[in-house]
Amino acid sequence: MKIMFKVNILHFLSVTFLFIWSCEPLNRPLDVTIAERNHDLITNIFLDSVHSHNIPGAILFVKFKDGSHFKEAIGYSNISDSSKMETNNQFRIGSVTKTMIGTGILLLVQKDIIQLDNTIEELLPGLLSYGNIITLEMLLNHSSAIPDYTSYDSFLDIYSTDPTYEWTPDMICNLFKDEELIDTPGKKSYYSNSNYYLLGLIIERYSNKSLSNFLHYEIFLPLGMYNTYLPTMNNLQGNYSHGYLDLNQDGNFSVDEDFTSQNPYSIWAAGGVVSTVDDLLIWIDELIAGSLLNEEIQNRRLEIKVPVNGAPEGVYYGLGISDIFGAVGHTGAVAGYSTILFNYKNTTFIAFGNGYETVNNDGLIAEVLFEKLKTALFN
Repeated sequence: MKIMFKVNILHFLSVTFLFIWSCEPLNRPLDVTIAERNHDLITNIFLDSVHSHNIPGAILFVKFKDGSHFKEAIGYSNISDSSKMETNNQFRIGSVTKTMIGTGILLLVQKDIIQLDNTIEELLPGLLSYGNIITLEMLLNHSSAIPDYTSYDSFLDIYSTDPTYEWTPDMICNLFKDEELIDTPGKKSYYSNSNYYLLGLIIERYSNKSLSNFLHYEIFLPLGMYNTYLPTMNNLQGNYSHGYLDLNQDGNFSVDEDFTSQNPYSIWAAGGVVSTVDDLLIWIDELIAGSLLNEEIQNRRLEIKVPVNGAPEGVYYGLGISDIFGAVGHTGAVAGYSTILFNYKNTTFIAFGNGYETVNNDGLIAEVLFEKLKTALFN
């Protein structure tokens, strides 16, 4: 059986094209916080969405411009022993990882170790047959036109049946390194996990650190993100939530559909990081404020202007970050897990669900929550 994963933002984009422009969260007496005013509304959307999608468990965090917030967990983190989901559970964040990899690259640019206009042939000599026409910046904004290896049957057929299969970076790169480009590089953003796999290799080569250590010492530790890490083993560590993939496509999740353990190199720099809601709150503030980057490079990061192929005007990708009708951040989807991290109208949205649906066309649970909430709160 073939399961078509969408480990990218494109599934999310299909949901958000129906975006409704809006004003402010619902107004009620001013002697209560925005979170208090909207508590019942958010709770109902949260409960209804999780139940209608039959997700084992989920976490939702919304922080408003007055500093008040909604933070709740529902359901189970592990259905085999009925462990309850908690707001401090760790989880795989999927492609939200790309915002961290993008920051890592920009840190190396800031140190003048590499440059955005370096070609891939200069940075990774001999790896790609077309590396002389693709720059570092094109990898970051997905305009390289390199095909996405996670869309290939040669990857999916293994990943969907044996998530702990022992992939290596060489094996992953061999899937796409000689494939024909989708388009002329530099024109549009064609979302591809291959780009960020290559960026992981570049970070390791030019930092002289493993990617896991680089992220830990250069990003997570300085920011106080103590519960965030890039796994180096199949099994997760700490207070983590299990993740479930609806393999038999029956709309339910069972113990034998547990995809928590995964080979660290299958997705790696394209979506391998594990984090928590609290750490992601630190991270979204960093993305917007840029304390790790100097003013020039931070401003460059926030120039999110490359149009995404097939998307309407208003949907753009930048240097490891997306702007979807004014919502700045990223989505994340990896087998078993769904995550979103966005700042929209001075409001932070973080949502996570530990069930990956394969038959629901409405979108994955975290994406659905974000769409419903921003429509309800800002309509």
